[in-house]
Amino acid sequence: MLWSALPRDWQDADGWVDRALDQIAAQPWSLMVLHDLPTGAMRHLDRFLGLVADRGGRVRQEFPPECLPMIGGRLAQPLDRYLAA
Repeated sequence: MLWSALPRDWQDADGWVDRALDQIAAQPWSLMVLHDLPTGAMRHLDRFLGLVADRGGRVRQEFPPECLPMIGGRLAQPLDRYLAA
């Protein structure tokens, strides 16, 4: 499982929401990783979810195909873009 949006919520507990909104607006389907750490970032989760909904987005528990290089232990797509030269 790979993600396509990482707003650095662990680094900036108060400023991650705007970065997250920018990241998800830049692609048709995002898989975002957020961290439930004692930084206080999750106190902004309700605001983030409300803003996503206000902008016509939806939250679901499905994964974009490009975030699944392997499915059932089998290669689903080439790994070239994930490997260093």
